[in-house]
Amino acid sequence: MAPHKLFYPKILWAEENAEDWWIGAKKVIKLIGEKIDLSSVNGVAVSGQAPTCLPIDREGKPLRNAIIWIDGRAKEEVQLLKEKLGNHKSFKISGNIIDSYFGGPKFFWLRRNEQAIYEKTFKILQSHSYVTYKLTGEIAIDYSTAGLCAPFYDYRKKNWSEEVCNLIDFDLDKLPEIKGASEVVGEIASEAASETGLKKGTPVITGGGDFAASTLAAGVTSEGEGALMLGTGSCLLTPMKEPKYDPRLVNTMHVVKDTYLTNGWIYIGIILRWFREEFCRIEEVILDGSDFTVYQLMDERASKIPIGSDKLIILPYFMGEKTPLWDPLARGTIIGLTPKHTKIHIYRAILESLGYEFYTMMSIMQNKGIELKILTAVNGGAKSSLWRQILADITGKPVAYIKKSEGAALGDCILAGIGSGQFTDEKVVKNWIEVKMINEPNMENHRKYQRLCKIYTKLYECNREIFKMLAET
Repeated sequence: MAPHKLFYPKILWAEENAEDWWIGAKKVIKLIGEKIDLSSVNGVAVSGQAPTCLPIDREGKPLRNAIIWIDGRAKEEVQLLKEKLGNHKSFKISGNIIDSYFGGPKFFWLRRNEQAIYEKTFKILQSHSYVTYKLTGEIAIDYSTAGLCAPFYDYRKKNWSEEVCNLIDFDLDKLPEIKGASEVVGEIASEAASETGLKKGTPVITGGGDFAASTLAAGVTSEGEGALMLGTGSCLLTPMKEPKYDPRLVNTMHVVKDTYLTNGWIYIGIILRWFREEFCRIEEVILDGSDFTVYQLMDERASKIPIGSDKLIILPYFMGEKTPLWDPLARGTIIGLTPKHTKIHIYRAILESLGYEFYTMMSIMQNKGIELKILTAVNGGAKSSLWRQILADITGKPVAYIKKSEGAALGDCILAGIGSGQFTDEKVVKNWIEVKMINEPNMENHRKYQRLCKIYTKLYECNREIFKMLAET
């Protein structure tokens, strides 16, 4: 592991130093080299956070810190794009609405606010495409990442949109070539070979967004399957044979060839951390030095609370809401408190709130003709048997658990194997993962949760104006 420092120059701004990515990549490669002979590596692929805005000059030097995916500075650019293009046209072209999360407004912000840097910019890269460039001297990004650069990407043409670039006077040539995630970009160059220990001439494959590589690593490659990423940001991702896109979700391509990907996400890990830090300090002291975690203790206690947390519901919008509401003004809300309720009720209600979110996302997908048959849970939150059962009961779908999920790194390995000719296709991942357990839904509980889901949805509708009034106070 090689953590990267986050910089917050202003409110809503979030940046990283691209050189930290390269330093981190070299550290990881060195650690791998302590376990295997790097000369035996047949191919390399890199995945990373997306969408990102990293301008480089013709020598490949970063011209500023990278503007990363959580950055929300491009408010004015979002408004201008909505006036010039509109959400309807943006969705028709890119498959996504206009929001500061996507790459397009970030690129537009660069052109409008840092003209000198924009003029010097040769190409705008993503996190993993920068590392790939350092390895090979070649520049490219994959379709899963390009799809998140809305509205600059035309998903029907599978290329950058000349129409959008011309509309806002943006130089299309500053955007990199798009390749398939398992295509070869180049080879390990001499300088990179000496810096990393990798053999010169080793094929380097395009790779993709970490979200898509992680979906592949979960064995989720075909329509009907869904990946539940239970981390800091919790996501529901599902592949599609065709682009059955809905503007309420985030839509792009999968790293699996000729496969589309739609997903919805929300921050839940942050809320659980808030709960632990604000309500569980005594438990942390008691459990200090123990193998039993606060979350395990909370799970044990919450398992004794009735479903629906004794009619307590939480809207988990502590940091606004992206999919499917796209409301940055939404706020966290606890509804139904009585003297009977305890902090354990609040904890369980947080776990249930993610289930309600996933159920809503699944309903949107179902309306588009996507019928999920099984969900696969990975990342830290998936360790919780209680949470997996709650998610199974609310969604009405079996939830499989992969205990030793290697995440995006395994997805990269599969892509590198395909690109270097070691594997035929992405489905080889099925042989590499082991389903530890499957939580089957309790359909009686599911019917009860369906009624609660209706209340959950109504709560946002009833409070939307309140959230707006709070923001204006």
